[in-house]
Amino acid sequence: MPSVFSLPQRKPDFLALLKSLTEIYLLSTDEAVLEITARSILFLSEGDHARSNEAKAAVKKLVSEIRDRILNHLSEKSDDASAVDAESRQSRRKSPRRRKSPRDKSDDSMLDSDDEDERDEASKKIDNETALYLNLQRARVLAWYCMFSEYLDDDADSAEELYNFVADGLAHRLESYKIDQSADEDSSDAPGIGGWKTSDELLPRVTAGTVEEGLQLILAVTTQKFWSAQDELKLVVEDDDEAMTGVEDEDEEEDVDDHVVLRLRNRLISLVEQCFQQFLPITEDPDAYKPTQQLWCDLVQQSGGDVASDLRTLFPRELSLAVSPLLRALAITEDSRLIGGYVRYFRSKEAEKVRK
Repeated sequence: MPSVFSLPQRKPDFLALLKSLTEIYLLSTDEAVLEITARSILFLSEGDHARSNEAKAAVKKLVSEIRDRILNHLSEKSDDASAVDAESRQSRRKSPRRRKSPRDKSDDSMLDSDDEDERDEASKKIDNETALYLNLQRARVLAWYCMFSEYLDDDADSAEELYNFVADGLAHRLESYKIDQSADEDSSDAPGIGGWKTSDELLPRVTAGTVEEGLQLILAVTTQKFWSAQDELKLVVEDDDEAMTGVEDEDEEEDVDDHVVLRLRNRLISLVEQCFQQFLPITEDPDAYKPTQQLWCDLVQQSGGDVASDLRTLFPRELSLAVSPLLRALAITEDSRLIGGYVRYFRSKEAEKVRK
């Protein structure tokens, strides 16, 4: 079938089809459409045909566009968060507002303006977070079809730099909205201690979706790089016993501690543990937590549980018996926090249903 792509008279049709597919991918917000489109793009870019280089160039352009969007949205979110934190600190230093006079119309108009500004700010946050969520989803789908990391850049460090930037953005969100149990009620809306200033569930729901897609993207890349490392080092053999009793590669020992797969795995574990730190202790008071706080904590812990399960499957403790030092280093032998965090959340939801 790909041999048809090599026909000179089909070149315009091929390029037009490829352009349409990449445009559809950048415009679509439906995961099923993204997966179908990604499979089509993968089919056009694979195989030994005359248009393969042009197809790969188009995929590289698509990946670069998604990367730039992610970086822009993450940077915008970081700038907004820094500005909010600075404004909050400054407002706490100010003296209390004077009591306004009923006849003071200028103060009334100012309050209306402030309310409108807050609504505009919340709307901008939702728009930016939604755009970031969708582009992380697009990147994650491409990553699962092995069309993301290898097209990012010829330099592997720049690709890892993007994943670290994404991980920093996720860590910032998890830390910013973590509920401080020691905080008093008056400060519960302050940035950095789990406050959602809006009662609308859309913002925490979309932000939790950003965390989920970011975790899944890093997991997909980690999985792909792990498979590539196994192929390069020839760690997979037909007889499983040989993988445990084969000859050890002395040169491999030098790069194990700083291997890219190990760095990504450790970063993922840290983020999953942060997800489980959002746990809300069980209380008899039904109004102890805001609905937006409860929603946020539930969603990120569910995402953390999914990724924790995948990590323990991908890097089982049995790898600690392998001859390869890389496999031994990647084995997750201390998984008590990964298991315990999700068990604690699961039991809390079970107890909640019993009370109802």
